[in-house]
Amino acid sequence: LRLEPEEWHKRRLLAPDAVEPLLRQYFQRRGYLAARVVESAAADEFTAQLERGAGASFGGRLKRVYEVRLSDSSGRGETRYVLAKSVGWGWLAYHAFIAADGLSPFLPPVLGLRDGILYTEWLPQPRRGVPDPDRDSVIRTVASYVAVRARSLRLESDPSADLSRRRYHEGLEMLGGVLSRAYGSRAAAALKSARIRHELSRHGCPAPALIDGRMRPEEWITGAGALLKTDFEHHGLGKSELNVTDPAYDLADAMLGFGLSADEEQLLIERYVKESEDEGVEERLFLNKILAGSAAMSAARASLADPRSERRHRDANRRFVQAWRFLTIQTARHCGRLCLRPDRVRWNSPLVVLDIDGVLVRRIFGFPSTTAAGIEALSLLHAHDVGIAVNTARAMVEVKAYCEAYGCAGGVAEYGSAAWDAVGGRERVLVSPASLSQLERVRRALGETQGVFLDEDYRYSIRAYAHERNATVPLPAALVRNLVDRLEADRLVVRQTTIDTAIHATEVDKGRGLQALLGLAGLPAVDTAAVGDSEPDLAMFGVVRRSFAPASISCRGAARALGCQIVGAPYQRGLLEAVRLLLHAARTRCPRCESASHARPGTGDLFQELLEVADHGRVGLLLRALLDPMALEAFVRSE
Repeated sequence: LRLEPEEWHKRRLLAPDAVEPLLRQYFQRRGYLAARVVESAAADEFTAQLERGAGASFGGRLKRVYEVRLSDSSGRGETRYVLAKSVGWGWLAYHAFIAADGLSPFLPPVLGLRDGILYTEWLPQPRRGVPDPDRDSVIRTVASYVAVRARSLRLESDPSADLSRRRYHEGLEMLGGVLSRAYGSRAAAALKSARIRHELSRHGCPAPALIDGRMRPEEWITGAGALLKTDFEHHGLGKSELNVTDPAYDLADAMLGFGLSADEEQLLIERYVKESEDEGVEERLFLNKILAGSAAMSAARASLADPRSERRHRDANRRFVQAWRFLTIQTARHCGRLCLRPDRVRWNSPLVVLDIDGVLVRRIFGFPSTTAAGIEALSLLHAHDVGIAVNTARAMVEVKAYCEAYGCAGGVAEYGSAAWDAVGGRERVLVSPASLSQLERVRRALGETQGVFLDEDYRYSIRAYAHERNATVPLPAALVRNLVDRLEADRLVVRQTTIDTAIHATEVDKGRGLQALLGLAGLPAVDTAAVGDSEPDLAMFGVVRRSFAPASISCRGAARALGCQIVGAPYQRGLLEAVRLLLHAARTRCPRCESASHARPGTGDLFQELLEVADHGRVGLLLRALLDPMALEAFVRSE
């Protein structure tokens, strides 16, 4: 039996004539003589905003805003707005009121709870989201809010292990699914997912609590000069929630949503630890970052796949890119901490220039990460005082992040469109004003094309794609070519990859970009070697003394014609082999090599073990998965 929304009992409870007597009682307790609910275009618009924000799932948790006219004993009138929202039936609703009582300094005023409906004051905002927040204020408030939840909403024990056994822990299901991708094939990942979930649940959280579960900026408002949390009671635990109980998740989600820098993250952690005494939170934070980013990316993809939310697809794509970049940068920072690094990064000779995708990283977990071999390769270069730079199609923001994470002296971004000297803190744009003008025209036209999405962090080139079946795909070649021709953008070149369409100026390439980087650093004649794996890297090979490629290179013949040495191993193992040949052509080892090998991730840490796993071949990993005693659980769904 399917009931229409207007037939729901709770919807009838939200009728103005049913709500008015309750609100009169609530406000009379606050000293007012009368309270009257009035028809209001403003209140209707606030309710519509809630509906638009919730999308198709709005009916699952009813919400409505009312305009209330108040009068006091002196006859003075006042207008307030009240939000009524469904929080469950019977005892299921009381947790919301209890949580509100403990979190009152961080919430809009709570009026009361009746029939599973929580009434709070609605504070109209000048515009959506947090109005121009002071970053220090955000960090202080978020840290204190999470700390208060950790203290006052503490759970007696962590239910993660029990929920995981019953397959009800959606957070561990998602995180286990992401991490199991290190096993290469879908079959091996499915067979190992139970083992990974078991390892994740075995450690648990020493300070489990009723967490918030949704810390993004649009969940916060301002009131009386302070940041206040809106939804606070139902996103942590529930039938359709992640069922996470670790406060580290709230910290991670805030870091993602507010786009905190590394320094800001550290301030947030320090304040939270000081107020909560949760000393071990940093050790748990990285995996919660992966979960927060993966959950955000999954939610964005679900919205992009829903034709009913088409008008919100642009915003969903921004959230997708934000989550993808968060996962990419956080993983780079984490892996960078495992590398042997110099105390101070500087330009050294010789200099090794690395392509990023396919050489330093690949999409091991569904997003880019290096492996144990990649970490050892970087450690070897640093141990021998070899300078490192990157040369990539990635946006400048990621080039800077990789330089910071791995101790690189600089890099070239967006197929040679810009150079970054990390040592001197200098950036140089290599695209002419005329080409930038054409890029802007094409970017604007693509942005107005239905079904086409852009990565807005690309400033000197264009990265465009469509979303299909939970993946990004390149645009139809004819569509792009016709658009470029129509706009007479004759200074641009189009590149089609497996995941996107790149458009950049004809006057730039990775070779010219590298030369510009060396000029920017004041080292035009430095002894340089390069490692790449695709056609755009050929221009880089042409301007260096020695070049190498992993066995996974896509343009063997052209690379060999330029004198490139193709090693026997693919991807990051190929990078490691190339680095060893660069350092010791006779394949010998020295004391510095030994010191670097000690930096290679070991055992005892699940993520580090998976970085080792990712370097093995698919056949061997599948056999290993088949021999795991827990593999049979892949075929069982507990009730």
